[in-house]
Amino acid sequence: MSATPAGTAAVPDGLARIWRKHPNLVIGAAMFAAAVVAALAAPWLATVDPQAISPFDRLREPSAEFWFGGDLVGRDVYSRTVFGARVSLIVGIGVVIGGLSLGLVVGLLSGFVRWVDQILMRVMDGLMAIPSILLAVALISLTGASLKNIVIAISIAEVPRVARLVRSVVLALKEQPYVEAAITSGTSFPLILWRHILPNTVAPLLVQGTYIFASAVLTEAILSFIGAGTPPSTPSWGNIIAEGRTVFSIAPHIVLFPGLALSFTVLGVNLLGDGLRDVFDPRFVSRK
Repeated sequence: MSATPAGTAAVPDGLARIWRKHPNLVIGAAMFAAAVVAALAAPWLATVDPQAISPFDRLREPSAEFWFGGDLVGRDVYSRTVFGARVSLIVGIGVVIGGLSLGLVVGLLSGFVRWVDQILMRVMDGLMAIPSILLAVALISLTGASLKNIVIAISIAEVPRVARLVRSVVLALKEQPYVEAAITSGTSFPLILWRHILPNTVAPLLVQGTYIFASAVLTEAILSFIGAGTPPSTPSWGNIIAEGRTVFSIAPHIVLFPGLALSFTVLGVNLLGDGLRDVFDPRFVSRK
């Protein structure tokens, strides 16, 4: 048997195994981490003030000084793109927290209380019948365009999907012998939820949360693109692309770079979600 030479750095077996079995998880986590770092470190990564206007740099092409070029009023597209990651991160995390929290409550109530289920599920069906973009636009038109209202509107649009997921988990767990035994023995409802139901919802909600994050980032970009999202003064990938579409033929860089950043982030989160699904899916694990 050959021993590993002293001082030789070897890749830990655990990391190597994760890479072999779940490459999507590793790649997606790395891409998502890069987007998070860019958002948190935006003040240090940006080269100039993203709101600074310079008429002399209007529609300037990418260069050593202006890495991503200049926009219609001479603002640095690179700095605006970096700061736009902050808006996407805030919206994504806010929608994940809001959508999962509301959906979890609705799903638990629907799964355990039959008469409540009939009411809540009909409401959820009605919300799901409306495309999420149209529902978000309608809610924002009533409340006004702001970052907080965007998060609330997109969160409401995501609640039905989470509620149905949690409801299906609860209905399946109610048939398990240990849950039936707990109910028969008179265990309190909150204790049953805490011990038997909630721990089994963590894995599917974690996976669903990644898809909600990606969907929220895209939805915010679409809302900003059509003028129903963040104000133009706030740099976001959607409104940067919207501002550049009118001059795309002569200055494609205004649309290209924030579009690439948006695609990179959404792809990374989707890969992360696929990897988490494969980790928590017992059918996938059994094939390994």
